[in-house]
Amino acid sequence: MRRTAHIAAALVLALAAAPAAAQAASGRVSLDECGVVTAKRVTGVTFSGEMDYVDGAAAMSMRFELFSRPAGASGWTRVAGTDDSVRRRAVRLYRYGPRTFVLPDLNSPADYRARITFRWLDRGGSVVHGERRTSDVCRLTPLADLTPETLTTTVGAQPGLMTYAVAIRNHGRADAGAFDVTLRIAGERRPPVTVTGLAAGETRTVSFVAPRCGPGDVLRFEVDPDGRVTEEDEGDNVLSVACPAA
Repeated sequence: MRRTAHIAAALVLALAAAPAAAQAASGRVSLDECGVVTAKRVTGVTFSGEMDYVDGAAAMSMRFELFSRPAGASGWTRVAGTDDSVRRRAVRLYRYGPRTFVLPDLNSPADYRARITFRWLDRGGSVVHGERRTSDVCRLTPLADLTPETLTTTVGAQPGLMTYAVAIRNHGRADAGAFDVTLRIAGERRPPVTVTGLAAGETRTVSFVAPRCGPGDVLRFEVDPDGRVTEEDEGDNVLSVACPAA
C-alpha cells in the first residue's frame, strides 16, 4: 500500500515538473485560385488566411508575402512589392481574403506560393503568440488570349452572298491550339470555321461566305465557343457589330 502511494506521488511530481504543452497551431493559409482569377479576369493567384483566437490577445494580424521560383528550380524568391499586412481587434475566428496577386508579365512557367505570418498581440502591442504558414504551390504557365478584332466585308460573286472576314489575334504569351470561330447573322448560326492553331502575337483572318445581312441585323463572331483553349481573358472572345451592308 505504501509502495503504491510512493509511485502515485512520484507520478504527480513528474507531471508537475513537465514543461507546458506548446500553443496549438492556430493559423491557416489556403490557395483559392491559380491561373485566371475569376473576379478580375487576369492571370494571377489568390490566397486566404484564417486564424483562431489565442488567450491574452487583444489584436490579430496577418502579413502576406508572395514567393516564386522558375519551373524546375529548387530555391524560392520573395516577389518584390507583395508585402501586405492586415490587422483587427481580436475575435474568435478571423478570416481574411481573397488576397489576389496579379501576374501580368508571365513569360515562362513558374511556381508561386504565399507565406502568411500570423501574430496575436496584447493591449500593449507585444506579441502573445506568432506563427508562420506557407500555402500549397500554384504552377502557372503562360496562356493564350484570343480576340476577334476587325471585320471586313466584300460582296460575293453570287447574288445575295457576302464574304465576312474577321481578324483573330492571339494577344497572349503562349501559342493556342485548334479552336473554332462561329458567326451568327441576326441570331442564325453559320457553320463554324476551325483554326488549327495560332502562335503568340500572331493574327489570322477567318472568312465566312454567307447570305448578305440587312438593316438592323447584328453580326456576332465568337472565338473558341467550346472553351478548348485556356486563355488569360475569356471575356474578350466575342465581337458584335451592326450589319455593314445597312
